Amino acid sequence: AQFRPAAPEEAMLQLFKAGRTDHMFVLKGELVVQPGQPVELRHSSGTQAGHVVFRAIKKKDGTWQVAYMHPLSAFQAFNFLVSVIHNPVTSALDTPPKEDTKSTSQSGAEYGGGGRGDERGVASAFLGPGGPPMSIVNTSTLEGLGDAVYALACQGFKVFSGLYSGDIQVWHMDRYVNLPSGSKPEFQILKGHSAAVCSLALHDRSLISASEDKTAIIWDLNTMRKKHTLKGHKQRVRCLALSGKILFTGGNDKKVFVWNLESFRNTHSFDAHDHWVRGLCAHEGTHLVSCSRDRTVKVWQIGTYKLLHTFNADYDCYCVAVGGGFVYAGVADYKIRVWNLHTMQKAYMLIGHEGIVRGLALDVDANILHSCSEDKKVKVWNLKSGDCVTLFGHTKFLRAVTFDPESKTIYSTGDDARIKMWQNQPSGKRRSG
Repeated sequence: AQFRPAAPEEAMLQLFKAGRTDHMFVLKGELVVQPGQPVELRHSSGTQAGHVVFRAIKKKDGTWQVAYMHPLSAFQAFNFLVSVIHNPVTSALDTPPKEDTKSTSQSGAEYGGGGRGDERGVASAFLGPGGPPMSIVNTSTLEGLGDAVYALACQGFKVFSGLYSGDIQVWHMDRYVNLPSGSKPEFQILKGHSAAVCSLALHDRSLISASEDKTAIIWDLNTMRKKHTLKGHKQRVRCLALSGKILFTGGNDKKVFVWNLESFRNTHSFDAHDHWVRGLCAHEGTHLVSCSRDRTVKVWQIGTYKLLHTFNADYDCYCVAVGGGFVYAGVADYKIRVWNLHTMQKAYMLIGHEGIVRGLALDVDANILHSCSEDKKVKVWNLKSGDCVTLFGHTKFLRAVTFDPESKTIYSTGDDARIKMWQNQPSGKRRSG
């Protein structure tokens, strides 16, 4: 009963999604959860339909009492399921259902890896109804980048990675699909920073990088050379945001600097927070949103830079995204907090990560939020239907996730010195090999 696959995420989930099931026994069934009652894994089809192959109940002392029909396959399947969804599910088991609430949730292949919670922190399984489940596959992995990756930016299949060493690597990801594991593809390198690159942004044919060396650099992507160095911050520059031809930088000096990208001049700066500024995001040319380790998220008026509102996040904030009338913040309590930008009120929380949420990337058109965390996972949240897909495969904590709307591709990276490329596979279609 102590058996647990060393890496069930990589060995089972990704191989299954890629159609590589030659040496895999697949137990198809439904996970049935009823708060305060046993968790049951049942067959959902064939002659065994409805037959319980695994049953477990969480006792008051926190231990599990289990019974199973087939010791190895059933326990493997249960361990795998719990490793994916144990945070929302097991917490729900300790909370008896209300009498007027339907308490049974069923899910086959559609289980999510997260949940929504109210402001009291009560989690529920994020199993939203909405259309067919997303089938997202890791189509390529770049390994052995030489150092931890702190920042990502993408433009089509061209990906820029900012390293702890201060180097910036430029990859053409369309050349690396189905690349054999362990191979070392070619890349271009931009040298100019003397410390870790914390943030990257693209503007026309320019790349902008922020670094712990207290500077931001503008790179010409036509010549792959440094165009200008922006100096002004007294401490590390942590984050960037763009609004037309205006660049915003934030850092450990608790300030936000405003730069004109035509003249490369610093036009304004202001004291934004009481601790490090960790995230910036501009919205529709009217609002700038900042987040900080002072446990707040602030909304500023672009132009006057008047403070419009302060959201209390209760914990240190590490990243922020804005779109569709909402502000999203990745917080140190492992949750993503959401506020309504129009009413300036709390909206809800996205619950599911098991580590600090380090990166957010919002696809406004598709109502999709991508998040990455120190728990080594990427989550893809469908903000309309409530579905959540969890992507496994990284071996150390993640620092950045980005999404390219043109190629519909997700990129993730972190301390394992890998860049993973993820793509949504059409229904019924799987990649081979």
